[in-house]
Amino acid sequence: MGSQLVALLMAPILTRLYAAEHFGEWALFVAISGLLSLVSAGRYDSAIILPKRVVDARSLAFISLCHISVVSILVGLVIVIAWQMDFFRNNQLGWILLPISVIVSGYTQVFSSLLVRARRYRAITRMRMAQSVAVALVNLGFGYALTGGFVQNGSVLLIIATVLGQIVGLVLAMNGLGWRRILPLLKKSSYSVSQLKKYKDFPLYSAPESVLGSVLTNLPVYVFNYFLGSAVAGQYSLAQRCLMTPVAILGGAMSQVNTRELAQFFASGMPIQNELFRAWLRAAYLAFFPTVILLFFSKELVGLVFGAGWSMAGEMTTVLAIPTYIMFIFSVGTGAHVVLRLQHFSLIAAVCSIVMKASVVYALNGASPLHLLVGLALVDVTMVASMNSYAYWIAKKANNE
Repeated sequence: MGSQLVALLMAPILTRLYAAEHFGEWALFVAISGLLSLVSAGRYDSAIILPKRVVDARSLAFISLCHISVVSILVGLVIVIAWQMDFFRNNQLGWILLPISVIVSGYTQVFSSLLVRARRYRAITRMRMAQSVAVALVNLGFGYALTGGFVQNGSVLLIIATVLGQIVGLVLAMNGLGWRRILPLLKKSSYSVSQLKKYKDFPLYSAPESVLGSVLTNLPVYVFNYFLGSAVAGQYSLAQRCLMTPVAILGGAMSQVNTRELAQFFASGMPIQNELFRAWLRAAYLAFFPTVILLFFSKELVGLVFGAGWSMAGEMTTVLAIPTYIMFIFSVGTGAHVVLRLQHFSLIAAVCSIVMKASVVYALNGASPLHLLVGLALVDVTMVASMNSYAYWIAKKANNE
């Protein structure tokens, strides 16, 4: 939560140091790096918290580290080939850092799972906060070097700062875990085929769902970079940050509280549909006035806070205000999907979303960025409303039975 606030508070300074196209190229790098690091372990890193025996958890961690290393090497080979073909044009140095970003982020996820298993939550909080502060400070230093004319390519500087921040996060995660836990993991663990088979549902089901989720989240970044250029993608990344950071902070906190309450209600045999509906109403009341302000004054507010060169980001914020409001309302009740065991439906919904969004991109090819954004947002609203309506119906049906 604090790390997200640091990034948002630093944005008004960074938008005056870096151009929109720099943010667009950086957003594409972060999206691809995040996708690769998310699935590089085959999602076995998510299973680390499950085994009762410490030796089994270590084995899963070792398996994850091996998978991440192999994926990072393969990514490096692809980058070298692409570099030889001059595929990256003026941003070659930034993309060379992609395999480093994948391996560092992947390792951090593994050690973070071990920290969660050890219930060292403060270490995770310190790690994320230090990572955000490090990225912000390095970005500031690089930004002044850029505006002073010492450096030409701002996107490379943003990428370097991000990777340095990831390295800081990895070091702190390892420090929080302690070498007394890490050394046995590296020396005494083995690549266990039995553990590989026991948790095979993670690469078979969790990994595809994670890929789809990441692609859906970052689809506008991919589309804008490919069809409309990195400057438009940069404008979108700022609009998304302005809207989604408060949603992630507030919605995430409310979702955790609601999930605990819904789980307790469900475990005791009490109906949860009324509590779920009340959670939606609370979120609707809470976000109503901020949404109205964004709906009518986004362009002026974004220009005032982030600078005159970000007018399109203000227009995008206006377009996304109501869809984000609806997404926020339903996000606070996502715990109902877990309580009602609807994860399989989430995978089906993700597949439907990617097909619908691909259709929207095809149909609106050549349209303005705002029209394309509206089309993609309508798919999000339709799917999230359908998913939560289904969850409400299942909850009501369970109560009647």
